[in-house]
Amino acid sequence: MSEAISLDLPYISELEAAARAAGSVFHVPLHHLRSKRRAYAIARQVAYWCAYERTPASLPCIARYFNKCDHTTVLHGIRKAKARRESDPEFRALADKVVEIYDGGE
Repeated sequence: MSEAISLDLPYISELEAAARAAGSVFHVPLHHLRSKRRAYAIARQVAYWCAYERTPASLPCIARYFNKCDHTTVLHGIRKAKARRESDPEFRALADKVVEIYDGGE
């Protein structure tokens, strides 16, 4: 694993793949997605959503990967990403691109 991520988490490679896919689409480095900076919240929320939809990782596991204290932060982000995906066609295209990259489409 690059960027010195050394966590003892199940599904770490899948979570990193989801984060990297979101980072690729939104042009955000992995370390920013795992930071607390609000400027990257939308990309981070899509990464949460992708990880939740495509991996068997639990919400607490996703939260630990993204350096969040509580799984409810991740749940809130997933809900925000889902709601925006339903109401904004451009955002839906970006979120779908993240899933496509995660699934190996690029």
